Amino acid sequence: MNVRRVGLLGGTFDPPHRGHLALAQAALRSGTVDDVVFMVAGDPYQKRGSVEASAADRLAMTRALVGGTANMSVSDFEVLHGGPSYTVDTVSALLASGIGSVALILGADLCAGIDRWHRSSDLASLVDLLIASRPGSTISMSAMWRTHILDMENDPCASRDLRTELHSGVLPTDCLPEAVILEIGARSLYDGPNGTE
Repeated sequence: MNVRRVGLLGGTFDPPHRGHLALAQAALRSGTVDDVVFMVAGDPYQKRGSVEASAADRLAMTRALVGGTANMSVSDFEVLHGGPSYTVDTVSALLASGIGSVALILGADLCAGIDRWHRSSDLASLVDLLIASRPGSTISMSAMWRTHILDMENDPCASRDLRTELHSGVLPTDCLPEAVILEIGARSLYDGPNGTE
């Protein structure tokens, strides 16, 4: 039986960037998880109307980001599942598959709204939270969550800002690895450079 401790890094990844990799690496360094799974949201119900790239495109970009990095993988579970992507359903499916434990990897900015997630109390009973502490951020969680703070440097990369730069023709090479840039160009995403319209 597979008894791995899995860190689940979910998101829209629109586009994925070096900050996501740094978050996964911090989780692995913490010693609390053995592997990190990047879970691409198929239908991110909380961000409807603001996601630009299709689920297939976001999945391909995330695979390009992760590449063959040790102890990291990309899952298409939520993309293939269809319908809204609820973390509690994904975690339940992972645990049912024989994985020993699941920890959610989050930036501090997501913590404020986690109590409003779908079936949040059920989710809290299933997972630990690995939270990236950002300089100047305050992490305040309700008592139902089991939390661990990850030590991370400030990350200047944000997908929303990267989309803006790409739309304006700027290639943000400091935040996007070459493999992701090539995928963006090949798929003509974000109306930017490198082969896009």
